[in-house]
Amino acid sequence: MEDEIDLREYVLVLARWWREIVAITLLTVAAAVVGVLATRSMLPPQYEATAVVAIAPVRSQVTFEERFLTLSPEDLQDLAANQSARRQALLGLVKTGAVAQAVIDRLGDDILAEEERTPAVLLGMVQAELAAQDNRRAESDLIQIRAVADSPQKAAAIATAWAEEYVDHVNTLYGQLPPDLLASVQQQLAEAQGTYEQAQQELERFLGENRLDQLQRRIQEKQAIIESLYQSRQTALTSLVDAELKARQQIIAAYIDALATNEVLAFTKEQEAKRKLFSALADADIQAKLAVFDQQVQDRIQTLAQHYAERRRLARLLEDAQALRRQTEQGGGASVASNGLALLLLKAQAYASSTGLPGDLQVAVDALAAPAPDPAAQLADLDALIQAIETRTAQLEVAIAAESQALFDNRGYALLDAQRPPDDPLFAAMVERYPDLFTIGTLASLVDQVDEDSPLINQSRQRAQELLQLEGLAEVPSYMAAADPILQAIDRLEQEILALESQREAEAARKKELTQKRDLAWTTLTTLRNKVTELELSATAADTEVRFAAPAVEPVEPVSRVGLLTALALAGVVGLLLALFVVFFASMMEMEPPLGRLRGAAARG
Repeated sequence: MEDEIDLREYVLVLARWWREIVAITLLTVAAAVVGVLATRSMLPPQYEATAVVAIAPVRSQVTFEERFLTLSPEDLQDLAANQSARRQALLGLVKTGAVAQAVIDRLGDDILAEEERTPAVLLGMVQAELAAQDNRRAESDLIQIRAVADSPQKAAAIATAWAEEYVDHVNTLYGQLPPDLLASVQQQLAEAQGTYEQAQQELERFLGENRLDQLQRRIQEKQAIIESLYQSRQTALTSLVDAELKARQQIIAAYIDALATNEVLAFTKEQEAKRKLFSALADADIQAKLAVFDQQVQDRIQTLAQHYAERRRLARLLEDAQALRRQTEQGGGASVASNGLALLLLKAQAYASSTGLPGDLQVAVDALAAPAPDPAAQLADLDALIQAIETRTAQLEVAIAAESQALFDNRGYALLDAQRPPDDPLFAAMVERYPDLFTIGTLASLVDQVDEDSPLINQSRQRAQELLQLEGLAEVPSYMAAADPILQAIDRLEQEILALESQREAEAARKKELTQKRDLAWTTLTTLRNKVTELELSATAADTEVRFAAPAVEPVEPVSRVGLLTALALAGVVGLLLALFVVFFASMMEMEPPLGRLRGAAARG
């Protein structure tokens, strides 16, 4: 219970002093209203205009030589600082005396008052800040330049002129190339030109006096002599050894060929005899079967040939019979007697089984001397003969067509059964002889009985061992002693070549050194020439750091000041707090509320 706070005491204090609280609050509000109205009547209205400048660097980078880069102080600053520091630097250059003086010179007496033509005063009228992005605190690349003046036209003119002069000032500051830089590079270019000319002259003098080509030719000549001597010596030695080995190889080859020929002679001859015997049996069997089938083929072909021959013969007979009939029709009865023999011969040929007349055919003269038939009977006889010939020809045509189609289709052959009869002696002989082809005969088996110590075998082995051990070739090094003068000459030539190569290497090193010195001087000269041209072009190029984005617009309304309602609200809050402080302080001092005593006295009176 002792830790509880009793608010009744505070409430009673407020209840007792409420008149004083209200009075103090109303007095405070009244004083604030009087102050605001007095300020508005005494101070003129202020107008604010804003111009915008964009941070948009435009650089013309001319680089002819990437190995030698020239960095201006601005470039170094860009490399060292981040983008935020860059913005802050550009923002800090807005309120500078140089820009203020340029604005004063530009606007003059027409716009600025006498006291405003001082840079310090004009700087107090201008404010600059980076525009926020989307109402956030992040900074953008836009600089807002605000000017406050007593008229809309003056505020807009100051803001716009300030932005334009600021853009010119910054672009001039960041876009100029230091003049001493170009002079320094041009001086280096002149020194590099002299160094290159000196190096080129030294190289030309050396090229006119050096002996590189002469030394190289002498070395090549001596090397060619050494190569020729050494090659001749090697050729002679190789020829000697090759001739000896070739002779021994031929001897050994003759021994080995003789042994091989003798070993396979008996086996080869036996196999040849067995193959010939089996081949004769097989050929006889095959030829017999082929003879049967060939006979069938030849018989059918001969039959077809006979049909064709018979058709040709009947065609000729048909022509003769038709000619005889025409003659009989034209000759009438006078020709009947003379045509009798011709008709008889036509019939004999037509009905004969062969193409010619029979050898024993006899014609009776008495029959020919008989009275001749009438022409009509002879014509009827010829018509019957012609009809018979045509019928036979039609039958032959059908037979020829059927036989030709059968031959073309391989039909009509009497194919023999492939199954051999059990008592076929020829096949039984082949079955008996075929396994003998895979056996070794008596003569071939005698190869294993040949004595291993036979003179031919021993001699071939001895010759082969001598060849493998290169016996007899140990005397070849003794032949080399005759070539000692050649070796000594080669050694002398090699020593001379070493001395010449030493001289050539010294000359080549000197040439390489002078060439590298000349090339380095030329590279330096070319680099500096490119750099001078690059700096000259960079000096003429107009680089910009910021751009004038938007002019200021004349404001319509003045800058808003503290409103009356706002002043009343703030004064009421302040007066209430002040009244509470006074009341509680007076209560602590055990003072009585004065307004309460006055009201009590009035009530008692």
